[in-house]
Amino acid sequence: AGFAAGYVFGSTLEWAVHKYIGHASPSLLRKLERWPRLHRVVSEQNFSHAVVHHGAYGANHVVAFAPRDMSRPGAEARREHKRSIMQAHIDAHGPDFARRIAERENGNRLRSPWATALVVSPFSLAAALLIRLGLGALGFSAGIEFELAFLAASLLFIPASHNLHRYLHMSEAEAQGKAGPLMGAFLRSALGRWLYRAHHAHHDKAGRPNQNL
Repeated sequence: AGFAAGYVFGSTLEWAVHKYIGHASPSLLRKLERWPRLHRVVSEQNFSHAVVHHGAYGANHVVAFAPRDMSRPGAEARREHKRSIMQAHIDAHGPDFARRIAERENGNRLRSPWATALVVSPFSLAAALLIRLGLGALGFSAGIEFELAFLAASLLFIPASHNLHRYLHMSEAEAQGKAGPLMGAFLRSALGRWLYRAHHAHHDKAGRPNQNL
């Protein structure tokens, strides 16, 4: 029960972060300007995902900055031109900003998964405690193992974002060639194939629908 509840909580949290930070609206970013540190964090995450990541894979889901059809004449030149424009846009924010963006590999990985887990864990534990207390008030018994299972499941989206996401931007052959045995088997599974199709739809429709990883 703890794992199932934690999975629902983590999935909902990942959906919300993706929608409201990864694809933050201009109006939200303007409202956050009254809190400079929070504004900087959200703006950078938004830039990394909505601008860099969706800019890199806006036309071609598996080749960064490439046009949809790489077989057409001049496709490689157009790809390099788009990449250079994006890099100039990134560099305009300063070397430290550019370094942090580069660490995310065009938005395919998290810059610091452990730091992300440390930020998310208190919220997960607080939610688990509230649910556990609620179950107790209703006469159901839930021990510490409930909270531990809840926490573990609620953090699953972090390794998915850091380790799985990049394979969703590869062709099936490339992904199978680069993935280890366990990841390769997962990508071949029904769930792995569904995730690939859903993520492709997210990019193909310019961020809509807001699919979870």
